Amino acid sequence: DLAESARLDLQHEILKSAIGGLYLAREAVHRALSPRDDGTAPRVLDIGAGSGKWAIEMAKEFPHAEVVGLDLAPVNPSSFILGNCETCLDDPSYESAFDMIHARIIAADVFDYRGLIQHIWKALRPGGVFLAVEGRPGSFNENRQQLGDQDEDDP
Repeated sequence: DLAESARLDLQHEILKSAIGGLYLAREAVHRALSPRDDGTAPRVLDIGAGSGKWAIEMAKEFPHAEVVGLDLAPVNPSSFILGNCETCLDDPSYESAFDMIHARIIAADVFDYRGLIQHIWKALRPGGVFLAVEGRPGSFNENRQQLGDQDEDDP
């Protein structure tokens, strides 16, 4: 729905600001996604694509790469207007298919994290990059001090 999509877009912008861009390990990512002499496109998988904003921005930054956004819920297809960016609802069983795999804020929705890491390992091409970003639950004030649990009535 629109409210969830807006929340995910806001989360994307907050995380992008927190890490200083779309991804960490810039050199490794650029190396993995550099254009190939043989003309094949480097491939990126975004696990838990949400609204698709990260995948779309990666497709813009790396127009020579193919970007696949994977999620359990459908992503608004009209937001994927780039020819090098697509979404997938299935649990793909790719083997050595991706040069970069990205996942962020998915740990709470993954029941078998060890199994997920094994799938990621199989899906990465040799020399590929896996980037995961997870948050620390909690709320903080403007001074970055953690707030305790609050009741609904508390200000």
